[in-house]
Amino acid sequence: MGRQKILLDKLARILYIRNLLIRQALAECLGTLILVMFGCGAVAQLVLSGGSHGMFLTVNFAFGFAATLGILVCGQVSAEIVDGSYSLFSLCFTPDALWDFGHGKLIVVGENATAGIFATYPSKHLTLVNGFFDQMIGTAALIVCILAIVDPHNNPIPRGLEAFTVGFVVLVIGLSMGFNSGYAVNPARDLGPRLFTALAGWGTEVFTAKSYWFYVPVIAPLLGAFVGVLVYQLMVGFHLEGEVRDKAEQEEEEEEEEEGEGGEHQAVQCEHQGSGLSFPNKVLNNKPLHYPTPPRSTSTSKWTSDLQIGQYQQCYIDPFSLLNQSRNTSAALAMVLLGGD
Repeated sequence: MGRQKILLDKLARILYIRNLLIRQALAECLGTLILVMFGCGAVAQLVLSGGSHGMFLTVNFAFGFAATLGILVCGQVSAEIVDGSYSLFSLCFTPDALWDFGHGKLIVVGENATAGIFATYPSKHLTLVNGFFDQMIGTAALIVCILAIVDPHNNPIPRGLEAFTVGFVVLVIGLSMGFNSGYAVNPARDLGPRLFTALAGWGTEVFTAKSYWFYVPVIAPLLGAFVGVLVYQLMVGFHLEGEVRDKAEQEEEEEEEEEGEGGEHQAVQCEHQGSGLSFPNKVLNNKPLHYPTPPRSTSTSKWTSDLQIGQYQQCYIDPFSLLNQSRNTSAALAMVLLGGD
């Protein structure tokens, strides 16, 4: 075991990639593979089995949990990643079912169509314009929910649960908006598999079908993402950030005021005859002040008044000065030590 561990450690050091961009690209590629593989796998089971091994609900659950697992694997899901890895996977493991379902033909749209297993296509009732807005609104809803989940100022989700929450959002969008065109809401979900089907035998019809539908699940999600960010920031995000900013500025102003007042000592006059000395008060803005060396009075006139004021305002009498200036030093020291009047 020790030797194997050493070999694995050496291998890990050799394969370690220091370029952050390349590492992120690899992670997102793997995450997108998981998303498309599990989601489209559920679609393939539903279509090729004629409904005996799946239903509309199972497809939505598959995509929801696939999104969760993809996020857990790569840490984030990027709309810029294009990955057709699942398409190759499906063709390798289900070729017989594809040929049997299409009676030896790879059909894009119509009866026994199989291209919809990989990419999204609109329903018969859906027009191009309505489909465009359908994709844009679905993506905007997805982005708004994701921003609310990751926004630290807006009831943040406990760390580690973000992936499950995003997967739940995908499930809800599929259940509510999946009937029209399969809710791609992500160019990576549609463009990569569509390119693969064009190369794997379905031909260029995958781009021209349904009045060039292919650009809708690519362009509409990008616009929907912009709309989603704009809506969230205008209605929620900017206001939460403003509250945090105002609070931080107020705290900074209070700290600056406290620092400015900390150098100013309020004084109280020890009211004794001929003294004219002043001492800092023991309280400043309801906060006790601490002095390294207490102020001392060297005047002996009306020393009983000094002692009385010192009892209430923490004005201290210097006993050594009293020894040199007063005939009543013994009495003064006794009063200081005993705290008498």
